[in-house]
Amino acid sequence: FSKDMQTLICHPSCHPNSIYNIPQSVISISDSAFCCCSKLTSITIPSSVTSIGNSTFLNCSNLASITIPSSITSIGNSAFSDCWNITTIFSSFDYKSFYNNISPYLDEFSLHKIQLILATES
Repeated sequence: FSKDMQTLICHPSCHPNSIYNIPQSVISISDSAFCCCSKLTSITIPSSVTSIGNSTFLNCSNLASITIPSSITSIGNSAFSDCWNITTIFSSFDYKSFYNNISPYLDEFSLHKIQLILATES
């Protein structure tokens, strides 16, 4: 984390936990912050986060579930590349906004098997 805890810089790829909830203090997630975290299966991004960097979740091969809030205004290139096992995305985006803002960053191979669950943010 950055000193002020507003930027998540790096989540160690050897971290033993498979589920991670990003702290509410985080506003941005740095480039490659979760790159190659093969043990990660589920991640929740809080509504405080507005940007996801380039290659942030690159090669998170076991990531199956992700929560993406509508507060996200910027997603870097290849943010979800090689995340072949994503099957569920929880999002507060409406359907049209999701496909305009999120789906371009998912691997085409994964899109056909993803269950999108749209919900109102609490």
